[in-house]
Amino acid sequence: MHQHFYSFQAPDHFSLGQPMGEGFRLQAQRAILEAQGQPSWEIKKNTAQMLLSLAQPHFPDYFAELQGYALGANVDFLDFWTVALEDDAEASNEETTSHAKCTTSIINNGHTLVHSEDHFEPGLEDSVCLVRKQIGNFASIEIFYYNTIGGSSVGFTSRGYTQAINTLLNTPLRVGIPKNLIARYLFDTGDPVASFEWLQTLNIGSGFSHLITNSDGHIFHIELSTHQSFMAEPSSPYYHTNHCLLTKDYDTNDDYGTLSRLNFAQSHISENISPHELPAVLQDNSLGNDKSIFNERTVAQMIVNTQSQSAKVWLKRESSLGWVEYSL
Repeated sequence: MHQHFYSFQAPDHFSLGQPMGEGFRLQAQRAILEAQGQPSWEIKKNTAQMLLSLAQPHFPDYFAELQGYALGANVDFLDFWTVALEDDAEASNEETTSHAKCTTSIINNGHTLVHSEDHFEPGLEDSVCLVRKQIGNFASIEIFYYNTIGGSSVGFTSRGYTQAINTLLNTPLRVGIPKNLIARYLFDTGDPVASFEWLQTLNIGSGFSHLITNSDGHIFHIELSTHQSFMAEPSSPYYHTNHCLLTKDYDTNDDYGTLSRLNFAQSHISENISPHELPAVLQDNSLGNDKSIFNERTVAQMIVNTQSQSAKVWLKRESSLGWVEYSL
């Protein structure tokens, strides 16, 4: 078991958030202190207040969890919410070019999801850990970014669904429902189609690519942005990096290796590849430190068996352990 594996159990969201905040207090306080030293802090905080008013009525449970987290971490709630928004606190009507990160493959008739989690820059492997959460009878395991609501990386739940998140290139950030909240909502889903339809009624601020598969091998792909939202139910094998596949609204620039990583995954992570071969393929660096699936920004990787609801996990911060298996 990883040293940075944490388990939290509670009867409700607020009661879950409080021990998480207590456990991750140092990370929360450091992140807020660093953010407060930036010239844009007051602007971000004002934006966060607008997003709070907009989003809280739609996601009261998640805000209760965040309030518990802030209380446990002994930090101001609005300060913590501002940090938890990440780049959505910079929302405007301008189109932005985010660093492309993460590569996802779904193979084996939809029963295996393979994900490589990248950060925006090298050297940030300590920003993630592995977390198991349980509220009542609902449990999940995910690669978790400190100081967030969760659900914005990769993980699986006791409802039988697995989700992996990829950033989308050249998508605008505007004031609306933050993408991290949407990621957590879709991570917790028991019905991706109904969840997608409900999201269409909201004012979405920005978005991710969401690859979701269930224990039956049924694949759902959702791409969300301020301009458009699409959902497809593709067949296995299926792959995604950082350009929009459902709209095909992208140029041919290989920014951050989004095309290179996609082509490599399609060529090397085949439908029937042996599970024993996957770790070596995931940690292939043959395209260099920038454009490989295993690149200088890679912080964690997960191979999920959606039928058994178990996963093998690799954390860069504990790379000496190799791959460690977990189940709900």
